[in-house]
Amino acid sequence: MNDPKRSPIPSPNSNDPITKLQISLNNVLQCIADTLNLVPENAPAITQDQKVDNEEAFSTVKEDIVRCANDISCWFESANNSISELGHLNSLKGTNGEKFLQKIRRLKERNIKCNIHLKETLDEFRKIYSCFDNEINNYIDSSIKEKKKIDNKLNKMELIFGEMYGSHDS
Repeated sequence: MNDPKRSPIPSPNSNDPITKLQISLNNVLQCIADTLNLVPENAPAITQDQKVDNEEAFSTVKEDIVRCANDISCWFESANNSISELGHLNSLKGTNGEKFLQKIRRLKERNIKCNIHLKETLDEFRKIYSCFDNEINNYIDSSIKEKKKIDNKLNKMELIFGEMYGSHDS
């Protein structure tokens, strides 16, 4: 499913959970982007309970989701950078202490925003998946019904032909 030019980013040897989270998120986003690129252009797309019936609107939905996923990745990267910067502060006294607290507050706000956006994106993916699943099931059901209708017509035609053929033999 991944683009053959890319390979997953390996997990770092570090015990830093934020770094591992960032790399895992990047790998997930890479898979999501690759998956969206594999979705057929004419497949039905649903976003926020609104049907998207043409190729242009469908492409827009895909681009919005990929952009949102990339934004989340950037926010996590920004939070990661802030954490790295915090490591350079040596004391909690005076100006450095205040800088430390400000950075912690900003980091917390960013991570809260990231979690909110990640949840919203996940909800959006669930809606889209559910709608795709429904569309696929509806297509399968209608195909089965259509095949049964055709089979019934063929059976009736064979029966009529048999009756006609049988009446000529008499």
